[in-house]
Amino acid sequence: MTPNAAKKGRSFKGAVAYIIHDPDGAKTAERVLFTETRNLRTDDPEKAAKVMAYTAQHAAELKEAAGIKATGRKPGPPVYHLSLSWVPGEKPTQAEMMEAGTAILEKLGYGEHEAVFAAHGDKAHMHLHIIVNRVNPVTGISHNPKDDHKILHSWGHEYDKARGMEHHSPERAAKYEKDPEKKAEYRRMAEEARQHKGTANSKARADWEAAAGATHPKSKRYLDIKAEFAERIKNLARKGRDNAVRHSAQWEEIKARQANERAALWDKQCQAFKIRQGFNKASKAGEYSWQKYQADRAKLKKRHEDQMRALRARLKEENVPEVSFFMATQKEKRREFYKMNRTGGWAVLLATLEATIKTPLSEHGNHHRGHLSRFFTALVAKDARAAMFAKRLNSEKEAFFKKLDERNLPAFQRLWAKQNTELDELRTKYAEARDLAKKHAVQKIEAAKETDKQARTLLAARHKTERQDLKRQQAEETGELRKEWAALNADRRTAWDSYKKLRATQAERQKEDKSVSLADRYNNRASLFESYESNNSTEEKLAHGQARPEPYRDRGR
Repeated sequence: MTPNAAKKGRSFKGAVAYIIHDPDGAKTAERVLFTETRNLRTDDPEKAAKVMAYTAQHAAELKEAAGIKATGRKPGPPVYHLSLSWVPGEKPTQAEMMEAGTAILEKLGYGEHEAVFAAHGDKAHMHLHIIVNRVNPVTGISHNPKDDHKILHSWGHEYDKARGMEHHSPERAAKYEKDPEKKAEYRRMAEEARQHKGTANSKARADWEAAAGATHPKSKRYLDIKAEFAERIKNLARKGRDNAVRHSAQWEEIKARQANERAALWDKQCQAFKIRQGFNKASKAGEYSWQKYQADRAKLKKRHEDQMRALRARLKEENVPEVSFFMATQKEKRREFYKMNRTGGWAVLLATLEATIKTPLSEHGNHHRGHLSRFFTALVAKDARAAMFAKRLNSEKEAFFKKLDERNLPAFQRLWAKQNTELDELRTKYAEARDLAKKHAVQKIEAAKETDKQARTLLAARHKTERQDLKRQQAEETGELRKEWAALNADRRTAWDSYKKLRATQAERQKEDKSVSLADRYNNRASLFESYESNNSTEEKLAHGQARPEPYRDRGR
């Protein structure tokens, strides 16, 4: 399975037309195996393209209907085109192809989006095209899967692995396999595949283009040219591989070193921040600290308590005559009460009761009433009468002291107001000192942060310069290697052109009249080799052991 995603487009009509019709006038039935749709109310792909275009055009209205704010970046092209290609020789059914297509849409986050499927069978490998509307038909939100290339190929590996066919793509399997043992096996298979591919296609384009048309492949000169440039190609290829390995190692080294430098700077700055924070907490010189505030508040509290005691003492002294008179009055009332409860009191009650009895009922007035009940109370409810008397005295006492407190309250209120003002002033002093200390601390922290930020910026700039220098250095090395390859290709073209020219001249010579004498033919051949030698370096002639033929001389035969 080989999944691929094309560049996003804007025309649903064009995309659908491409996958359901054949190019170059071929018959559609020979190419398109079947078509299907998803999340659409029509099975006609051309009508589906119109519906998808309408959905994309009304994305704003769909968002508004779904209660989604039309914020964020503007959506890009709405057409998402991907294809799934099976291994050559596989013959998946329509159900299997649709199952795979539905699964990859779910993986990409397009499960609820409108889509058109078209399967093709005109190539050695069967493949399924899928046109997806990036705009959700319900919410109007345009979905763009993050790193869809990785998602597609990771899913392709899992799909092949589930069917036991992951060996068809060993490089992809080596990249996405999680099992370390299998990963190593896939890497070995990928390397073998690369070597086999290199052997089977050993000729580069520049090589076979230069040698195209060269005859006599078994001749010594032909084989010498091939051997000479094969060695140079081998050396340059080895140099290119060495450069690639060295460049990769250089990038790994610079990445690791720069990461360590960033981590070291960050740790250093964090440690410095902790030290500054601890120093700020420990160093309270020159500021009104919490400890000083607590000490001043304790002193103020003690002074307030002393002031309150002094005020109470003064008011108590001022109220002594009035309180003494009140207490003396209550004492006299208490004495009279107990006196009435002694024997003399009983005699008075009995005499009063006797006089009331002797008085005719018709002559009774208000002063003759209640004596019997009082006598009964004095005789039977002695304790209740004492309790009632005590209660009355307590009520008088509470009323007296309440009135006294109300009269003294303004003095206490004036003192409380003064003390609250002093306490508020102390609190304000501490709050201002605390705010000032915080401001200074924040200024120090911000200054330290700015310094740290500048240090990180300088480090980032240095790292960027190092990476740019490395890129420039590696680009120069790559450029030099390309120049060497260009020189090799030029030399190879020159060598093969000279060889082909030589062979062409030889072919022309062979067409000459066979009546030409042997001596003339020998001299012509010598001039031909002389012309060839003029186009080749001395080193090449020596390397191939070529000897300049002597002109034909008549030896007196």
